[in-house]
Amino acid sequence: MAQPVRTVTDEVVIAYHRFDLEDADRDNVEEPPSHDWLPQDNLTVRQGIVYMVSPGHTFSALVTMQAWSEEPPRQPGGLWETTAELDMVCRSGTVTTVNGTRDHRTAPLLLSDGPMVYRLRVNSRGHERMRELEGGGGIPEEGEEDRPGEEYLFQFWPARPIPDELTPPFHPKQSPRVPDALRQR
Repeated sequence: MAQPVRTVTDEVVIAYHRFDLEDADRDNVEEPPSHDWLPQDNLTVRQGIVYMVSPGHTFSALVTMQAWSEEPPRQPGGLWETTAELDMVCRSGTVTTVNGTRDHRTAPLLLSDGPMVYRLRVNSRGHERMRELEGGGGIPEEGEEDRPGEEYLFQFWPARPIPDELTPPFHPKQSPRVPDALRQR
């Protein structure tokens, strides 16, 4: 049976409803969200970065990132609340997860030997539980408050070379926008 080539698992603090998955080389990442622009969708991709938005405000999530040499098998039905697929341009071939306040990064995950467009499958669960807790409709049971509020599984595999319009030199403030074909809305 197919197995991931590499795996990194860590707890990530969701703060202000969000955290990011991004190219480990910050020079390859479009400007992060600011007061001028914040992602509204629960999954938004831009150049070198994927923004994750959660119904919960501040809590820890268990995040697992996996590098695969080819498309991984799909997870069994009912195991995850949501599953989505998108393309991500990663120039360094390495990704990391950044918490919502941008003061902690997980260990990096090496995807491959270089720049490429990667296919990314995001599996997640725990959103309904966080909605209930945030909306005052639920109280964590004894011992449950130490359990991660959500869980994410990010599975990466090589998709194709980076399109010519996105080739170096790349400077986040001067870069072309990600073509619509590469965007997840």
